[in-house]
Amino acid sequence: MKTLRMTLMVVAVIALAGSAMAQNTVHVETYAALNGTNYGLSVDIDGSTNNAYVEDQTPEAETTYRAQFWIDPNSLSMANWDRFATFLIKGPANLNIGRLQLQYAGGNYRLRFSCLNNAGVWKFARFGGTGQKALGIADAPVEVLLETVWLGNNEGYCGMTVGGVEHFNSGYQAGLNPVDKVRLGATKNLGAVTVLGEFYVDEFASFRTLAP
Repeated sequence: MKTLRMTLMVVAVIALAGSAMAQNTVHVETYAALNGTNYGLSVDIDGSTNNAYVEDQTPEAETTYRAQFWIDPNSLSMANWDRFATFLIKGPANLNIGRLQLQYAGGNYRLRFSCLNNAGVWKFARFGGTGQKALGIADAPVEVLLETVWLGNNEGYCGMTVGGVEHFNSGYQAGLNPVDKVRLGATKNLGAVTVLGEFYVDEFASFRTLAP
């Protein structure tokens, strides 16, 4: 098993929201620590539309990739059916090839993971491989495991395990776009939602192998 070294770089992207300057931010705090650690990453969303994340550029054309981390919605204010990408997987030419969405629906937070196939179509990890796409989570810290693999004959696997519950999609056409970098935080789609507050992530690790 070979473990990827983790190098995080804070990326500050500033955008104009209305007539005033607004900036979502990421910062390391003791109160954002999850699962008994000393520090965690707080992602502060103030209602503006700019992305705010940390980025790992250590993956090198990975055909098998696994990421683990903890996430806590921390009572983040979201309207019904709001969703944005909190984890983004990038391939060659900066193409988005995997994304984990944090959603809010029916009074509950949910996670949904999908991967891009060779035809440019998003394929969702589903409960039992064929069931529902989204997985409900409590407003509390939870460990997330994300897995992607491109097999022979262009066959692919896209998996999400949260609290022992697995969602996956296997057998779809994939393999043209290996993993080059990943982003964690508020990474995409903030312009289409109304989100306010802070959520926390902690204990990120990535590997070149799938979970045993």
